[in-house]
Amino acid sequence: MAHDASATWSGFNYQGKVGLYHVLKLMNEKVGVDRTFDFSSYELVYENHEDFDIKTDGEIKSIHQVKAYNSSVPSKYENAILEMILEVHTNDFHIADCFLHTWKTINFSTGMIQEKFTFLKNEWQDISSRQESIIEKAVDRNRTNIPKLSKIIRKKYATSTAEEVVESIDSLLVEDNNAISRFKIYEYSQGVHCCDLEIINGKITSQIESYLQLKGLPCDKTIIERSFASLLGNLDKHIIERHLTISTPESISISFQELIQIIEDEYTGDASDAVLAYEFKKVLCESLYSFIQDEELFEDVEHEKYFSDTEHTYLESCIEKLFSLSAEELLDCYIKLSPQLDIRPANRTTYNALRIEPSGIQHALFLYLAV
Repeated sequence: MAHDASATWSGFNYQGKVGLYHVLKLMNEKVGVDRTFDFSSYELVYENHEDFDIKTDGEIKSIHQVKAYNSSVPSKYENAILEMILEVHTNDFHIADCFLHTWKTINFSTGMIQEKFTFLKNEWQDISSRQESIIEKAVDRNRTNIPKLSKIIRKKYATSTAEEVVESIDSLLVEDNNAISRFKIYEYSQGVHCCDLEIINGKITSQIESYLQLKGLPCDKTIIERSFASLLGNLDKHIIERHLTISTPESISISFQELIQIIEDEYTGDASDAVLAYEFKKVLCESLYSFIQDEELFEDVEHEKYFSDTEHTYLESCIEKLFSLSAEELLDCYIKLSPQLDIRPANRTTYNALRIEPSGIQHALFLYLAV
C-alpha cells in the first residue's frame, strides 16, 4: 500500500517544506552568482495550479506537484503526472516547467507519458472501445462513478466534447517543446531525484546556512533553526488565512522578499513566543509522519481505516482541525492538556522550552483520534 502522507495542508507539512526548499535553493543559485540579485518579481504560490508554483513578473515559470507516497511504483504517480501535464498544456503555459517531487525514487521515462496519452486517444478512436473509454466517461456529464483519470480530464476540459479532447491530446503529442518534454522528476542534488521525509529538514537548514554565508550574515545553529521555524510559521499563516476564506478561494502568493526579510532579520535568531509556537507545530506535524511510517501502528488495514480514498475519515477531520489552528493556539492547547510538563515561555532555548513528547503524540494522540 502506498501511504500518502501529504493529505493535510499546513505550512509545516511535507508540501510546505518542499516548496520552501525549492525557493531557498533557487535563491542560493542566484545569489551565488550575484549577491545583489533582485528577487522583487519572484513569488512562491501555494495551491494554485498544483501544490505550488513559482512566478516571476506575474508569469508562471514552474509548477510543482508533491507526493509523499511510500512507493517506488511508477503507476502510483501516473494520474498526478498526467494531471500536471494537462494543467500546463490546457493553460498554454508555453515556458513553464513542471516537476514532480517524490519521497521515494521512481523509475520513470517520458516515453511512459507519451504511451499513456496515445492510449487514451486510440481507446476513444476505436469504435469497439469508445463507449467505455476514459475520455468518453469524462465528457459524459451524466456519469458519476467514473475513474480518477476521467475525473481529471473532465476537470481540465469542463466544456469540451470528446472530439475536442482528442484533438487537444493529439496536439500535445506532436507539438515542439510540449508539456511532456518539460516534465521532470525534481532533482535535489546531482543524481538524487527524491527526498525522504526524514531528511527534508536537514536539506532546508543547509540551504538557510548557505544563504546566510553567501550574504555574509551571522550564522550559527540557533539562528538557522529559528529562521527555519519562522519561515514555516510564515507559510502556515498564509495557508490558514487562505483556508479561512475558502468561499472565495485565491491562491496563496508569498513574495521571495518576504521570506528573505525573515532570514536576514537580525532578531530572527532571538527566542520568542512565536518561535516557540512554530517549533511546537513543526514537531506535531512531523509526529504525524512518524505515525504514518510506523509499520507496527500503521499497516495497510490501518491506512484504509484512517485515510480512505472514498470518504473523509474521522482521523482526517481531526487532523485537519488541529492543523488549521495557528501555532500559538496549538501550543496553548498542549500546555493546558499537559500540566505535568514545564513549558514556560521564560525557558527561551528551543530544546528546553519544547519539553513535549513526540512519542506520546504518535502512540497516543493519533491512535485516540482514530478510534
